[in-house]
Amino acid sequence: LTAAKRNYGWNAGKKRKKRKACNPSAGDGAGEQLAEWVTDPASNHFIGKRIMREVTIEDESRPQPGVVYGWLGAEDSDFVDQQTGKPAALWHVKYDDGDQEDLEEWEIEEAVGAHSAYVKRMRERQRREQKKAEE
Repeated sequence: LTAAKRNYGWNAGKKRKKRKACNPSAGDGAGEQLAEWVTDPASNHFIGKRIMREVTIEDESRPQPGVVYGWLGAEDSDFVDQQTGKPAALWHVKYDDGDQEDLEEWEIEEAVGAHSAYVKRMRERQRREQKKAEE
């Protein structure tokens, strides 16, 4: 499915806009190049973390797992936080279905927490099923 048919985020009615991380030092935009995502896990504690985001595809909502692939610090990102008006860092996520998205810090924190909660629920379900099978 195309990104236009997807709606990432926990607010199912909110349309998401993909943000591109550019190199602001490239000048006036002519020939502007995308900055390289920093992918070294030692550079940021979110790199390599599993995430879970709610995805709406053609009016059907479901969880979508992925992984935090890389990040750009505020000084390397072209993203400006609308609330503060200041440059902000971005994290690049690759979803298991092959789609990709750039997220803000609060979105990454929420998605990492959602994945942890999902794993916990699945483990609890497995324990219940195992216990039931043993009876």
